[in-house]
Amino acid sequence: MTITLKQLDYFIATAESGQVSHAAVELNISQSAVTAAIKTLEADLGVRLLERNHAGVRLTMEGARFLEHARVITGAVAAAVRSPLRDRKGLAGKLRLGMTYTVVGYYMSRHYARFRKTYPEIEVEVLELPRDALESGLMCGDIDMAVMLVSNLE
Repeated sequence: MTITLKQLDYFIATAESGQVSHAAVELNISQSAVTAAIKTLEADLGVRLLERNHAGVRLTMEGARFLEHARVITGAVAAAVRSPLRDRKGLAGKLRLGMTYTVVGYYMSRHYARFRKTYPEIEVEVLELPRDALESGLMCGDIDMAVMLVSNLE
């Protein structure tokens, strides 16, 4: 049995929102991905964590107990990730991050949320720009970093 942090995050979001659809929106992923992760988690544990009904989901008794532990685990992991960063100097300021529309829409929300948790002292300004504007922004120093698809570069 291998339980992932992703499964725990999906379970927590679903338990807190009471609906898979709301959790999917919050996590910026598909409902089917949330459902599949929770079903795999339940199968690995051998218990039902959520009861599904017409109004959404509600925790089973086992699910309520598991939720407490899942929150502790994800909180401990977040603290562990932040811990070594506390002693570093210079991890504060502003980052001007340019991205293409496709990257923003499909890839960045989960990574952006993780970055914000890991580096809370860094203010991130996200700029959605076409590729040519990202390239020129990098060259002239208007953008600190750019994220774009490279499969369509010439």
